[in-house]
Amino acid sequence: MNDAGRTKSPDIKKGQATVLAAGHLINDTYGGFIAPLLPYFVVRWGLSLAEAGILVTAFFTVANFAQLFFGWLTDRRGGRWFLSGGVFVAAIFLGSLGAVPSFWWAIPWVVVGAVGAAAFHPPAAALVHRL
Repeated sequence: MNDAGRTKSPDIKKGQATVLAAGHLINDTYGGFIAPLLPYFVVRWGLSLAEAGILVTAFFTVANFAQLFFGWLTDRRGGRWFLSGGVFVAAIFLGSLGAVPSFWWAIPWVVVGAVGAAAFHPPAAALVHRL
């Protein structure tokens, strides 16, 4: 309900859901760019296929387990800042992954990007439920 005691109009809810869906698309797209970059990393850094696979595994493992933490934190403290902050962190770290100097820099870069991507999901799920 808004300040006047009325519920939000369907147009406002539809707009909020559209913005949330767009944020989700952007957020998940960053993680999806890791696998297509693997051939580039193999050539650039001379990686084995196993080392290249570590980057994808690190991203998905950290992103999935971090969502549990962010879900717990969102339930207790609210997750308003995680919606924009998570996408921002994922964009900065995963968007600049091709510029890191070595494989050993890429691992923490991917991990921090995964934490950012994970931060978005729990409060987004809670918000879409309310809408």
